[in-house]
Amino acid sequence: MLKSNFLPALGLAALLAGCGDRSATDAPPRLAASPPAATRTSVARIPISARLADLEALANRSVPATLWTIDRDEPKCVPAQRATLCIKKDGKCVFGLDHAKITPDIACHISGEVSRGPVRLGGNGDTLLLAIPVAARFNARDTGEVLKGETATGKADIAARVRLGMAPDWQPQGKLALDYAWREAPGIDFLGQRITFTGAADRKLPGLLAKLERELPGRLAELGVRNAIAKGWASGFTVLDVNHKNPPVWIRVTPRRLGFLGYRIADGVVTLDLAAEATTETFVGPRPADPAPTPLPPAGTALAAPGLNLALPVVGDWHILEAVLAKALGKLSVKGIEVPTYGRIHPKFGPPTLYATTGNRVALGLPIRAEAGGIGATAEGKVWLTARAGNAENSPVVTFSDLQVTAAPDADTGLRALIALVQAPAMQTALAAALTQDFSGDLAKLRGKLVVALADKPLGDLRLRVTLGDMRHGKVLPLGQGLFLPAEVTGTATLRYAPR
Repeated sequence: MLKSNFLPALGLAALLAGCGDRSATDAPPRLAASPPAATRTSVARIPISARLADLEALANRSVPATLWTIDRDEPKCVPAQRATLCIKKDGKCVFGLDHAKITPDIACHISGEVSRGPVRLGGNGDTLLLAIPVAARFNARDTGEVLKGETATGKADIAARVRLGMAPDWQPQGKLALDYAWREAPGIDFLGQRITFTGAADRKLPGLLAKLERELPGRLAELGVRNAIAKGWASGFTVLDVNHKNPPVWIRVTPRRLGFLGYRIADGVVTLDLAAEATTETFVGPRPADPAPTPLPPAGTALAAPGLNLALPVVGDWHILEAVLAKALGKLSVKGIEVPTYGRIHPKFGPPTLYATTGNRVALGLPIRAEAGGIGATAEGKVWLTARAGNAENSPVVTFSDLQVTAAPDADTGLRALIALVQAPAMQTALAAALTQDFSGDLAKLRGKLVVALADKPLGDLRLRVTLGDMRHGKVLPLGQGLFLPAEVTGTATLRYAPR
């Protein structure tokens, strides 16, 4: 203890100099371990949008303006007229005409066409609504020229509901339900009656509906959705520069899965919602190699809820910590250390040395020169200690405890005096306080850099937008580069398709 060893040792330093030949305790082994890559899994939402106006244009290109033409003979264009004029008995006609044909059936030739107006698109949820106005115009002429080129017009509405989906190969699909109704049946007035031509039109409409049902969903492939998804997938394999120096921090992104979440139709826009699951690896130091892209996987649905998880490590460089410690020790030297019985000691400290050593501990080398006031005796040497670095749960403040002096079996008298000084409770408390580090400022600075770096980050044909949430701190770890304090930040990430 200091009380029994310090002053006698200093007073006899010159006399006992030959009693030992060690002026430094043993230096602990140095570890050169690097920070481990911190891997997390994140799920980012990817909305891919298209204007309904563009889909409208596609539908108008897909559906011909003239739906069909008619050029055919009708054997009963004007049905025969019949009359009943008779004397009835017991409800039966006993004399006269009973439902007798008074005019023959009139055959005619019908020609004309059915054309459509502009296709209009709307919708809600995952269902597209198509409205196709139809106009019919027929000419009817009979061989006896009773019908002299009479023109019949009519109007109908075709309504289509397209339930949107996605095939496993990322081609959009649509399940179509079609119907139509005549607002105004095509016809002419002849001999006081209305003759309609809906029968001729109705024979054609089912074929048109079947054709639309086959072809319209396939036209969705013309939107190039699969190509956009494939390019976006390839863009996701990247390395992000989060912090350029002090220390360099990189995040390597490797997409793993891609999920189809559905469609949303609103405000004139149809949005395809995807979710990408990716691993994020955080590296401190040199830039890591780019991840190897993989082929676009099949469409999946069973992904976790969207959310961002990133590791944000902070490394307290040993050289920077040594400078901070040297400043604290300088103040301690001026202030002095009050030691019971012997008064205030003002040791002089040389440049300290810090590095990682075995057992998750920190090595501290202290060059010390101490004088005993009034007698002119001086002890000078280097004392090596190890300390345990730790932090409370979810705390950025790193404290040091369990300071132990390394061995020096053949230490000289002056070194033994310095060992006694370092082992004094007051000195141990002062050293622990000088070593304490608060990394909250470093973490806040790194978080700010991350916000800037990922606010609107271009990734090929994608743009990454990140919103950060809560941050949690892990357990500190002494490593070759410095004190490593892992942290994890959560938030949300959106990847917007924005082709260059």
